[in-house]
Amino acid sequence: MNSKIACNDKWFNMDCEITREGLLKMVRGALPLAAHAKPALLTFLRRRTANKTMAPKLTVTDVLDSRDARGPMCKFAVHDSAPPREIFIAPINQIAFDRRLLLSRQISRYLRILERQAKQ
Repeated sequence: MNSKIACNDKWFNMDCEITREGLLKMVRGALPLAAHAKPALLTFLRRRTANKTMAPKLTVTDVLDSRDARGPMCKFAVHDSAPPREIFIAPINQIAFDRRLLLSRQISRYLRILERQAKQ
């Protein structure tokens, strides 16, 4: 994926903010993605999987448009569980991606926009 994205790209609005459709296309283009669970999701996963001690490694396999204030939903597999791998769906804001990736920064940027819109 290109490391620089122009603001005049169709995935951005007039204020140079990423759109929902743009984010979904960028994430789908980068799948599968390695990720980790944020604390609230981690608590849920520890109750639902066999691994109770370590933070499980996740692989995001799909992204779904929920069209609500929580933002897109991610379908992911838990790798540290006993076979077969367990599949879950959670809001994208509960999943942590590698911060060095441009995509991770774009997701964070989009989530800040959603938070700002929710406060209005």
